[in-house]
Amino acid sequence: MTAGDLVSRFQQIATQSEVLKASMAHITEENRLLGQEQSDISLVLSFLRTFEARRQPAEAVHSRDTTVPACPSLALGDDEQPDSGSGVQPEEDG
Repeated sequence: MTAGDLVSRFQQIATQSEVLKASMAHITEENRLLGQEQSDISLVLSFLRTFEARRQPAEAVHSRDTTVPACPSLALGDDEQPDSGSGVQPEEDG
């Protein structure tokens, strides 16, 4: 190789190096932005999970207070009998 060839090759390498540095800087910035967006989304999802976890028990309490059972016997406990209002108790076999 002649001195002129070496100078030409040196300039090509320097140019390629600068292009690669610029590409790396761009990729690094893109990576930083994506990481920030990922972090932001993770934070929002965390808030949503917290909000849902706090809202569900409140909704369950609210729905128990406002739900009317379809059958009156469902509103009674296991050992309670519906009162027909007649005052007569059913006979027990005994």
